[in-house]
Amino acid sequence: MSLLIYSLLVIVVVLFAYIKENLPRTRRAYKKFSTIGDPIIIQESRAPIFNILILTIILSLYSAYLATSGKLVDTLRYAWSFLYRYPAYYGSFESLLSAKTEVGYLLINMLIGKITDEPFWLFLFVSFITTFVNLFVASKISKKYTVIIFLYLISLYFFQTTYTLRQALAVSFANFAFLSYLKDFKLRYFLFTILAILFHNTAFILFFAFFIFKIKNSKKTYFYIAIMFFIGFFLFDTLLPKIPFIEKIINTDEEGLSIARGSFNAIFKGIPFYFISVLALVKRNSLKQIIYKADFFIICSVFYSTSWLLTYQTYWFFRMGWYFLLPTLALVPSLFGTIKNPKERVLFYLIFIFALIFITYRQIFITFR
Repeated sequence: MSLLIYSLLVIVVVLFAYIKENLPRTRRAYKKFSTIGDPIIIQESRAPIFNILILTIILSLYSAYLATSGKLVDTLRYAWSFLYRYPAYYGSFESLLSAKTEVGYLLINMLIGKITDEPFWLFLFVSFITTFVNLFVASKISKKYTVIIFLYLISLYFFQTTYTLRQALAVSFANFAFLSYLKDFKLRYFLFTILAILFHNTAFILFFAFFIFKIKNSKKTYFYIAIMFFIGFFLFDTLLPKIPFIEKIINTDEEGLSIARGSFNAIFKGIPFYFISVLALVKRNSLKQIIYKADFFIICSVFYSTSWLLTYQTYWFFRMGWYFLLPTLALVPSLFGTIKNPKERVLFYLIFIFALIFITYRQIFITFR
């Protein structure tokens, strides 16, 4: 039944997005130049805010329904903390820092708690913020609005946001940081990164990612990706918790997970993205002709797929990789667009979509069985 409801949700949301795509619309074009000097016209999807709001309301209501259904263990813990644990820390800023939960998330709990003691409204509020930000950024980084919304729903992305509230917020603000990077707003990138850290400490990975994005030599870029992951995890797991101030503000609610090993099966969840990363590297020159800052999207794809490979060693690699999922999904339509043979392009789409649906629906089935 859960799979049927989710399928209906996907159909309804995609239809709304499709209607938007096929109505008369205005797109704003930006003229950029690739590194080889060829002009590139970048078009962002001009999705109406009203359309995004409608989709956000639909998805947020469903997410809040799941969160209060009693079937998700994590949301039960969030509800209990909202009602009984967190209020004890609202007395002062010092007590907020001693709560062993990120300050940003605590402040949201405190705000909602002053209005109502129903956890439903906490889940609805968080879901509304994360969903709206994700759909808004998606419309700005991809001209294939309907496609990216569809991929957003059939990948693990949206379903994860229903039960990982703190990191879902962090990832959403990370998407704002990426949008700032694409528009060359460096200061804004770091401000959104700091904001993301206030909701989940794994967002520290964004600091390292920025410098990888800025490396011009492509060979160095892809060589240092693995190094960045290991350095990022080393800092997260060993050095950062020993810094007195950082120790108080980073998350320790899930510190057991920081040393937890992933499962071997998790590696297979990354198969569709291994394929995307390899194909993107092969098609890099073609992508640079049609996407401004194509290397940014390729690097995000490599980050995300690498995180699945490393998840077997440590669970947290997957959680750090989540920050790079939306740009990876935005890469897919352009990447497949470089395939000239229509039959081959359709075949690649079908294989990729089927793999995502299988992985996501399997996760939903396991969660609700």
